[in-house]
Amino acid sequence: MFVNTPHGLGFSGDVKEQSPLVSRVEAATETIRSHPPRARRLAKPSQKDRLLAYLREHGSITKDEGRELLGIMNVGGRILDLREDGHQIRTEMIPVHNRFEEETEVAKYILAEDR
Repeated sequence: MFVNTPHGLGFSGDVKEQSPLVSRVEAATETIRSHPPRARRLAKPSQKDRLLAYLREHGSITKDEGRELLGIMNVGGRILDLREDGHQIRTEMIPVHNRFEEETEVAKYILAEDR
């Protein structure tokens, strides 16, 4: 018979035998805990992956394009990660006008060659 307990419904009296359903649920839970997570396979592409795919398709990207098109706030950091992975990416400074119509320069990252 079920009774209310501070933790929800529970059995009244001593339960000598565990139900088959509870045993199966506990066994399934233990199986899930004993296997490594599938997060890598199920995860969305990383910023680094998106940036590399964009560079392969378009050849180059600026910091502003990376922020607007790919949602990457630290494009330079991801470029550094790609360089550390062995990708040949060169930096070229290009002139642009800021919102005050002043000329300034921004970095344009160019995929020189792929591994």
